[in-house]
Amino acid sequence: MAKLRKPIVITVATHKGGLGKTLTVLELARQFSILGKKVMVLDADCQCSASRRLGYRDDGGITLGELLMMVASSGMIAEDLCRQAIKHGNFSGYDIDYIPASPLFESLASVADGCLGAIRTILKNPAFANYDIVLIDTKPNVNGPVKTALCACDYLIIPYGCADLESSKGFADTCATFYDVIKDQEEQGAILGVFLNRYDSRAVLSRSCEAALQNQCSDLLFRSKIKDMKSAVSDIFLGDISKNNEIDKGFAELTKEVLERIQELEEA
Repeated sequence: MAKLRKPIVITVATHKGGLGKTLTVLELARQFSILGKKVMVLDADCQCSASRRLGYRDDGGITLGELLMMVASSGMIAEDLCRQAIKHGNFSGYDIDYIPASPLFESLASVADGCLGAIRTILKNPAFANYDIVLIDTKPNVNGPVKTALCACDYLIIPYGCADLESSKGFADTCATFYDVIKDQEEQGAILGVFLNRYDSRAVLSRSCEAALQNQCSDLLFRSKIKDMKSAVSDIFLGDISKNNEIDKGFAELTKEVLERIQELEEA
């Protein structure tokens, strides 16, 4: 496999909560770490679920909100300030760096059109040059803060909840928002794919969701499926996700698929 440019920025976004977005970010980060990749998680959800699972405790330090404010006011940011914002966390035994979210980020990104490209500007700072992968967790909707994260990514991954009757419309809304955000950007990302979570091959609804996506966008549908995502969500805070063999295996397969697709697209 040819060496990829650094860093590759992946945003995980959904139209609503409860579809395993944060779990996806954290488990992909862990799986990338297992494969020897240096990973950064950028928490763009002011609920800070990903940050808290990585060990964050509010210490009054620099968060993504302060970085965004600096970029919005001056168009640039000092390397030492970016390094001060980076915290060192751990998820299921693997060291993962991250930058926590804050309410300041959401308030700025919600009202300032000039902030749309701010995260991309931040990630071009030399402080992030040694990371192989940056994963961005987002708030569960497609509003201003999420648009900022969509604008920043090289690739978008969308979890599709098989137990959610609104998933089809939500998937379409997320794709439409993404294409609307990037249409005027010089550096345009791409939808890397959508994967089925909470998948049960015995359930009619799961099979119907799979068939619908095969008809709608078979080229975007990952082969890997994540089973029993709902029970795994509690494992984020209560235990070691690696002990859930079905979830662990599913994300290991998904991560390999993600890398394969990125490799194909980067070489195209």
